[in-house]
Order: sequence, then structure tokens, then C-alpha cells
Amino acid sequence: MNLQNLTSYAWLTAGAAGVFAFWNQIKAAVQGSFTWFLTTSTLTEDVSQVVMAYLRKNCREVVLGSRTYGMDHYFLRSIKKWGGVAVERSAKGKIFMRGWLPIFVTVSSSEGNDGPKAKTRGNIAPDVSSSSKELTVTSLRWFFDFERFITEAVTMFNRHEYGRGHRRYCVFRLTGDMELNHVSEQGHGGNNLALGVRVIGHDPADLGEPVPKSPFEHLTYPEAVNKAVAQVKDWLGSKDWYEERVIGWRIGMLLTGLPGTGKTSCAKALAQELDLPVYVLDLTTMGNQDLVRSWAQARDNAPAMVLLEDLDRVNVAKDDVAPPIVSRSDDKKSGFSFKPALTLDCLLNCISGIERSDGILVVATSNDSSKLDPALTRPGRMDIIVEFPSLNEEARFKIARRILPPTPELVDEVVAAGDGETGAQFTKRCADKALELYWATRR
Repeated sequence: MNLQNLTSYAWLTAGAAGVFAFWNQIKAAVQGSFTWFLTTSTLTEDVSQVVMAYLRKNCREVVLGSRTYGMDHYFLRSIKKWGGVAVERSAKGKIFMRGWLPIFVTVSSSEGNDGPKAKTRGNIAPDVSSSSKELTVTSLRWFFDFERFITEAVTMFNRHEYGRGHRRYCVFRLTGDMELNHVSEQGHGGNNLALGVRVIGHDPADLGEPVPKSPFEHLTYPEAVNKAVAQVKDWLGSKDWYEERVIGWRIGMLLTGLPGTGKTSCAKALAQELDLPVYVLDLTTMGNQDLVRSWAQARDNAPAMVLLEDLDRVNVAKDDVAPPIVSRSDDKKSGFSFKPALTLDCLLNCISGIERSDGILVVATSNDSSKLDPALTRPGRMDIIVEFPSLNEEARFKIARRILPPTPELVDEVVAAGDGETGAQFTKRCADKALELYWATRR
């Protein structure tokens, strides 16, 4: 009996040793057999959010593994104020049912379990400069055409069909520090939500500031401004005309005038009217690589507006070389680093250079256009130059009648007192007078 036990033990030990010795080969054989039935693909950061948005829009979601939650800030239309919204950023394991076909998805990220940081939050276009987050997609080999699947996802992205309501207006503020990039204003419809994020407790269509039906309705501009706005509207609807004549489908618009004359308000209303995403570039914090990356992000989402505010105050306005930019650094000893500043030739080539910028509406504002380099203001870069003057009497009457009580004598008095003022100055004058009368009735 003991001999039999020893023999059995010997065979068991020998078998275990054999399995151990050939474990890698056995594991490879087992894994290889699965490849007959399963297909697995890995997606990098630049496409993973697009695919996740496609899955959430077109498939039923089942969560298997642990999840990561966070909070983003959006304008809540139900209470008409900004507030926090809980979101699911990622999950260790998910199954999406595409009809009867299961698609297993896992997310991995070298940034830890917190998912993408603020640099990708809310972006219509994922920041392609970062590839730290990956998505692994697995499904049944004979029933899942992965290349067709990813093509459908990218096509949806290119057509901007990833949100409800199909409104595209929102404002992205881009700097030379990707960690500081953010959405400063959400458009109605929630289309600008981060592509890979699932909102909890809210309908995405209820997030974002409502866009006025007539953005220019309460703005007062001279006829030259209205004519320029009409010209840009015509440009947006004439893509085929430009292509037939082999003319670049892009346009530049320089808005110049004293502070407070309504240049930025006009740019915002124009973006809302045309339903374009706006990319506000902080050139003072950018080097050449930062600008090229930001411009590519806007171009990938064309048609879009690129807004360059106070261009006459940027170092590249006249000089090809500016002092280096001080930025944050990972170096714990110094805490900061230097990088080359933006050069004029890089800015000129982005606006109109060797690479096409079809669908880009460049809007630049300036308090004094004489400080700008002629290469910036020439036709082909700034095709429309509009001077924003102080308010004329007709414009002042329009603002006064909107804000003040309907008392003709009061309106006439305030309009006369505001002669030569800018729109911001005169609006403040009217608001102060209206508030004075309002508080007097409440005492």
C-alpha cells in the first residue's frame, strides 16, 4: 500500500514538474486557441475616447468590473447656474451589447485610476499629444469586423454626431500648459461633454448654457460690422464653391477698436449664430509646438472658430523672437522651466501656410491694428478688417430703450450724456441709472 502511494506521488510530482516546465508553452497554446474565437485590439488615447463615445451612443452598456467616478462642472439649465455633475470616467471592465453581439472593453491608464485629467475634459477632439490611456476591445472573431467598427466610430466623430441636439457651440481655452486647458463655456445640448465620460443623474441635453435664438438681437453695431458678419455667414455656406475653384476654404477676420467697443461680444455672437466651437488661444503662454498642436485640434473639428484676443499685445505682433516663456516644471528643485516663445513665422504659417486650414474662421481682436505686423493683416490671412467705433446716437438710443424705463425725457438725457462712449461704457451708464431708479422704488 505504501509502495502504491509512493508511486502515485511520484507520478503526481512528475506531472506537476512537467506542467511547470512547459507552463509558458501550455499557456501560449491555450491563449492561441482563444484567438480562433476572439479578436482583441488595443486603441491609444487619440481614438479610445471616440470609440467609447460611439459605444455609449449605439450599444447597451453592462458594467462588470470596478468603476472610477469624478465630478465635472457644467452649467445646469434647471437651476440656471454652474454646478458639479457626477461622471463615470472609466471602468476596469465593461460589456457593450451591439444587438446580440457582446463587445468586452477594458481601460488602462498610466495616470492611475482617475482617468483623463482636465487636459481632455470636455474636449470635442481628444488631445492627440497624450497616449497614456489605452482601450482594449475584444469580441467574437467571426461576427465582429473591427476595422468596420472603428471606421463607423471615427465617421461619427467627424460628423460630430456624438451628442444630443447636434449643437456644436462651446468655448475651449487652450494654453501652453495642457493641464490648464479647459472648457470655459458649455453650449446648449451637451455635445461638448468629454467623449468617454458618462454623466450620472442628468440628461446631457440639460447641461450647458442655452444659446440665444438670435445672438445679435440685443447687440448694436454699425452697418460695417453687420455687413462683415453677413459675409462670414456666406463663407460658411459656400464650401463647394471654394473647392470647385481650388481656393482654400478658410477666412480671417480682424476686429479692431478701443476696449469696450464690443469686439469679443461680436465674436461670441458670431460663433453662436453659426454654431461653431471656439478655440481661444492664449498665445502669451505658447511656444511653436503648443500653437501647432492647438491649431491641429481646432482644424480636426472644422468648421470652427479660432479666436486670437488682443493680438497687438502679444510679443510676436512685431518681433520674430520673444523672451522665453516660464512654465511649470516637474523638476522639484527648480519648480519652473523655460521654453522658446512663439515666433511670428509659426503664427503666420498656422493662419495661412503650407498646411490647409479648411473650415477655420480666424477671428483676431486688436485695440490698435497699427502695432500688428503687415504680414498678419494682409489679404489671405485677415480677409475682413472691421473698425469698431464709439456708439453713434442711433445705437445709444437702442441700448437706452432696452435698459431704462420707457420715459422719453430720461432716455434723451442719458443718450446725450453718453456721447463718444464705447458700448461697454454706455451700457454701464444705462445700467447704473436703471438700478438707481429701481432701488429708489424699493426703499
